[in-house]
Amino acid sequence: MIDIIVAHLGSSKHPIENPAFTFSQSIIDMRLTNARGSYLTVIFPPWNGADRLIRILEGRLHRAGSATLTLALHGQILRPDIQGVIDSFTYIQEQVSLEIEKLQDKYAYEAIHLTGISIGTIPLSLVAQRTKHISKATFVVGGSRFAPSVWEGARTQGIRRAFEDKGVSLTELETAWSGLDPAMSATALKGRPVELYISETDTFVPTIYQDELVAALRDSGANVEEHRNKTGHAANIMTYCMKGKL
Repeated sequence: MIDIIVAHLGSSKHPIENPAFTFSQSIIDMRLTNARGSYLTVIFPPWNGADRLIRILEGRLHRAGSATLTLALHGQILRPDIQGVIDSFTYIQEQVSLEIEKLQDKYAYEAIHLTGISIGTIPLSLVAQRTKHISKATFVVGGSRFAPSVWEGARTQGIRRAFEDKGVSLTELETAWSGLDPAMSATALKGRPVELYISETDTFVPTIYQDELVAALRDSGANVEEHRNKTGHAANIMTYCMKGKL
């Protein structure tokens, strides 16, 4: 029920495509708090929302001794523009990787933990490719493959229809976006602990792709720990932010 409401509100609130948007606007903010914590957690948020829950997560992390670098990402990072989406996520990868290196040089954190929520697992995976300091990763309702997750997801049917109106097929989209797939970045987390929060009733990121991500990470040699439940996408995000393992 929560996912149905969120899907309806999301589709009615956010424009599908803004012609004035450029990839350099993809990052609205990178907020560093509790900078002198013993370790750093980088938080990659879900698409268009969950600000209050992210603040709760930040507070929990601060009490646990972590500094937090929290991204605010523009809603247009996902839009019916094949190359534009690639450009946005590549820009996020480059800018966040540079920021992590700068913060590590300044504060010498004992560990760096990447946490991605829903679409935030895409830039998490890309940053993991570029950043040698990563100690741990957490994927919250993230999928193995980006294009089919968008194509089949209940919240992104407007994006699918816009692609179809342009004559873009799922096969074409999968080929173009394959470099953004978290499964393709799994080897970057070899030997590292990885937590996955999986919804077995997800309609936003279908569970089959969450299961595929678990398999890809295991095959890569990551030390995988799964947390499964039968609540939906949004409820899993709430549960993780409020009481998930840090």
